[in-house]
Amino acid sequence: MSTLMIFEADALFIEKSENSLLASPVWKGSQMSIQFPCPAGTFSTSLGNGRVSECSACPEGSFCLPGTSKPTLCPAGTYRTEQGARTLQECDQCPAGSFCPELGTRSPKPCGPGKFSDSGASTCSLCLPGYYCSHVKTSREVMLEAMVCPAGFVCPEGLPVKPDSIERSCPKGFYCPKGNIDPNPQPCPNGTYSDHRGMGSIEECKLCPTGKYCYMEGSEPAGITQPVSNDVHVFF
Repeated sequence: MSTLMIFEADALFIEKSENSLLASPVWKGSQMSIQFPCPAGTFSTSLGNGRVSECSACPEGSFCLPGTSKPTLCPAGTYRTEQGARTLQECDQCPAGSFCPELGTRSPKPCGPGKFSDSGASTCSLCLPGYYCSHVKTSREVMLEAMVCPAGFVCPEGLPVKPDSIERSCPKGFYCPKGNIDPNPQPCPNGTYSDHRGMGSIEECKLCPTGKYCYMEGSEPAGITQPVSNDVHVFF
């Protein structure tokens, strides 16, 4: 430990050790014998500071344990908007609907339409099939409860708006129940057909009329758009 003689005034002396800066009260006419670290929530990169007030406030996006000479950045998925964080626990968890992508994030970033996130996220996810994410900050909870794809529409992954146009309506030969149905759209079953768009339930598939048939083969879903009376199968 180094020695410093002080004769004129009481003071605080800050001396650097291996990884920290230590502040010592030095009394008038005495030799320095005790060192104190810069308090939690502060740091210093300087040698020879004379007062604890010369320890600077820990910057936004980081935290400073006692005796810090280099602030520790808050981890991805957390953030800190204010100065003076003292521990990792004072780095706030990124809120749902936002993301904190990097070390030292000072302010959460919104996911934007078409995406969602849980709390503590470092990235956002595409909106799930069968749902839409129309808010700038959409959480999983809001997506699952309030942004369910309405019956009669197709909602692909990453949909940024509530579907209300003909382009998103259920195609002919199919029906589209509310929410996430796999596969969606669902083909009208054999013996039925659909000749218009936007159907939301199997009950809306029409029964094949007398003298005609409505039948499709194969494992791939294929919607029957109209009954036929010959060997030609008409599908969407």
